[in-house]
Parts: sequence; C-alpha cells; structure tokens
Amino acid sequence: ALHKQYDIVYASNVFNVQSSLDMLERTVHQIADSVRPGGTVVVNLPLSPRKSPDLSPKTLETILSRYFTDIERVGGKSNAPVYTAKKAAEVVRKAHGGFIDKPLYSRS
Repeated sequence: ALHKQYDIVYASNVFNVQSSLDMLERTVHQIADSVRPGGTVVVNLPLSPRKSPDLSPKTLETILSRYFTDIERVGGKSNAPVYTAKKAAEVVRKAHGGFIDKPLYSRS
C-alpha cells in the first residue's frame, strides 16, 4: 500500500515503536512518500510503549517538519499528542509556461 499515494494517511501507534531516531526518520519518509502533494497525514505518539529513549513530541515535530507543513497538535496530551500535517507542494513553472506541483523534498 505504501507504493501508492493517498490524500489522507493515518499512522496510529507507528512512531512510538520505532527503535531509533534513524528508523523513525525512514518511517516518516516512507509515510511522506505515500501522501499526495497537498494531502494530509494524521499521526499519534502514544506514551507507551516508546522503543527509543530519544523520542519525544518535540523530536517527532522536528522530523515531521522535514516532510510536512502546517503541523498542528489536534488532540491527545502534550506528552502523547495527535498531530495533523500537510504535505507541501511548490508550484514550479515549466518551460512551456504551464505549472506542476513538485514536493518540497527530494525522494532518495
């Protein structure tokens, strides 16, 4: 399912079980790839279990901000938040004068 792109992606109880920040970064990147430009992601960060001792809401916000804009806490608690975020798209002028949407980050 991650090889497709969707308007809305919901990731529940995913980030808290990543065992390292590197693994969390890769997971956020994969989720970002599955969201269409202009689409929305909804994620949570449960307090328990948290597999990485370095994982905090602030850390997750920082990593999310590399792939998404308009990150907003919409529920949960300050130490166990629920966020929404938008996948940004920039308008790029093509040589023939048209416009295309282009993700702000590059896929690797």
